[in-house]
Amino acid sequence: MKTKNRYSCPECKTVVVLSYKPEKNFMGFQKISCPICENLFLYPLTLGYVIFYWMLVSINIISIIYTLFKGRTYDLIKSLANHPLGVVIIIYIVISLYRNQKLKRKIIEDMNINSTHI
Repeated sequence: MKTKNRYSCPECKTVVVLSYKPEKNFMGFQKISCPICENLFLYPLTLGYVIFYWMLVSINIISIIYTLFKGRTYDLIKSLANHPLGVVIIIYIVISLYRNQKLKRKIIEDMNINSTHI
């Protein structure tokens, strides 16, 4: 059986089976509504979002390291000051990846708790 569209509600622990593709919020997290308790909950990022976010973070880190090794610290600071939106986007992506890890850990903990109670 395909488990791709099976989600467990964190409130009532009901297994929700979706026949449709769930909506995503602005960060890319899947928004799912439980039909039993009507709780709206988020599920982790899909693999495509995670890969894309890590690529953006990696490219920025490499560019910062390259600029620092060239001895152009002033250019780096000037560039960051001139492009604050880029800095905000990178911070936003790092926060998204952190939230993704927290959601995954919570799901794993819930699965472990549910398996010990059965």
